[in-house]
Amino acid sequence: MANAGSRLEQSSTAANGAETKSSDAPADPSRTSAKMTADDCSCAASKACNQMPKSVQTMIGIWIVTLSSIALAHLPWAWALAERFSVTNSHPRARWLWVTFGPQKASVLLIVVILAAVIGSCAALALTFANRVGYNKLEKGWGWWYFTRPFTATAIGVLAYALLQAGFFGSGSSATPDLLAAGGIGGLAGLFTDQLLQKMRKALGLTAFLKSATDPKETEKITT
Repeated sequence: MANAGSRLEQSSTAANGAETKSSDAPADPSRTSAKMTADDCSCAASKACNQMPKSVQTMIGIWIVTLSSIALAHLPWAWALAERFSVTNSHPRARWLWVTFGPQKASVLLIVVILAAVIGSCAALALTFANRVGYNKLEKGWGWWYFTRPFTATAIGVLAYALLQAGFFGSGSSATPDLLAAGGIGGLAGLFTDQLLQKMRKALGLTAFLKSATDPKETEKITT
């Protein structure tokens, strides 16, 4: 019996030693590399699934090129028409394609604002689009941002020009020629849509989006 007990004790000691050696043994390099490769493949697959489809990328590229070409083709016509108002007191006639009409000075200046805002927005869109496509970081879900951004910039440009004429930015219409102000405000609205929107928000005394009007921090930002 004593001999059997000693044999059982020796066998259990040997098993414990084998387990300790197996736990202390270094990991198999082939298994580690295989696990890393699997992780890399899963990461690459998730990035590929999050990429914008090639068809949508092509549509966005065509949209930016077409819209910017139309705006660039019409801006010299609108600019020349606005200059005709500044050198004469009469109301010059304008022709667009096959339509002849007699525009007002304010409407021509608004056309300049709109075209300049579209050109500035297309320039910003083209830089962003080319950069993200080049680095393969164009994610799906942002397609509507590229399509709606020029319209947002145009609306903000028109509102900013109206606020400038009304003196909300600290200067009236007499400080800057109307045509230069229209082109400058439109271009800035296209290039810096978000920044100009924040400036308009402060000029009107409004709180930021998704912020409470009773927030003391927001009130301090607006009043300072």
